[in-house]
Amino acid sequence: MPDAGPQAAEVPSVSEAFAPAAVAPGEHSTLTITLANPDLDTPVPGANVVNELPAPLQLIQAAHTCGGGALAAAAGSSRLQLYSATIPPGGCTITAEVAWPRTADGIKACATASLVTNAIAPGPAPGGNRFSTAAGQLDAPALATLGCFLSRRTVSQVPTLGDWARTALAGMMVLLGVVLASRRMPPR
Repeated sequence: MPDAGPQAAEVPSVSEAFAPAAVAPGEHSTLTITLANPDLDTPVPGANVVNELPAPLQLIQAAHTCGGGALAAAAGSSRLQLYSATIPPGGCTITAEVAWPRTADGIKACATASLVTNAIAPGPAPGGNRFSTAAGQLDAPALATLGCFLSRRTVSQVPTLGDWARTALAGMMVLLGVVLASRRMPPR
């Protein structure tokens, strides 16, 4: 019987999710990229992740819980990279705070394509968004979708009075003041 290659339980894998899963232009979401280690006793060296966020998303900040490695994720860019990290037996994460910008392009992108999908394919870089380790990796891409909605929050206008209404209201208040004052005055 031919060897089917590594099984899912034998090699590291990558998954990802946005929270919250939908934002308005100008709001932030956290992208969590999870690197799973199926071996409960042995760390996995040589973990690399290259991720180019889909337009119009921009990085605010990023961090990771993997062992060692170098994380490159400049604020305002759309690219994050983790090189030469070690995945501990319990796995580790990369968390990236991202923004859907409240710019003309960001609002236009929200109005025309209200969903963007971040995809990380298995295999070594170069070649776009990639995940790889020295021990190999599960041959399945990771996908995370972020929705955008144009804010429907409207500010209610406060009713205002015109010149005539303000004059009439002032006159009624003066009249009410005179009536109340005359009731308090003792008879002569």
